[in-house]
Parts: sequence; C-alpha cells; structure tokens
Amino acid sequence: MRQVGRRGPRSTVTSPYHHPVIARLIRARKSRHLSQTEVAQRIGVGVHTLNSWEIGRHEPRMSMLTAWAEVLGFKISLADLGPDQR
Repeated sequence: MRQVGRRGPRSTVTSPYHHPVIARLIRARKSRHLSQTEVAQRIGVGVHTLNSWEIGRHEPRMSMLTAWAEVLGFKISLADLGPDQR
C-alpha cells in the first residue's frame, strides 16, 4: 500500500527487495513491540536514518548493522551478508 502525502508517495510497508538481514531486523523490532524511535535512540542514530534503512532507501554500515542487531538481542556476521554485501 502506498500513501501520498505532502512530500509525495511513501511506502507504508517494508520493501520486498530487502536483504534478508534487514528483513530479520525489522521483524525482530516489530515482534518486540519496539518503535523505530526506540531502536534508533538505542543505537545512536536518528529515526529518519533507521527508517531509511528499513524502507531500503539507504544501506547501513556494518557497524550500524551490528549495533542494530545487538539492540534486538542477536548477532550478525559477514557470513550473514553474503559475498556481494561485504
């Protein structure tokens, strides 16, 4: 579903072409009933930054992926990312 606002169309669901690691982080956040604001504060980024990662507009650095995963209670490694994402 897409909504059109003052700034144009925006997605209200996560992008279907996400890397599996990003999709896992989104599912983990939602299953823990955490808002993007809460997670962003815990990893030290702005909510707009976290949102841009979740919708696939930008890709986080490995250090941010690691921090994001740790906030949600698990670890990721380079092996999780695959050869083209290292």
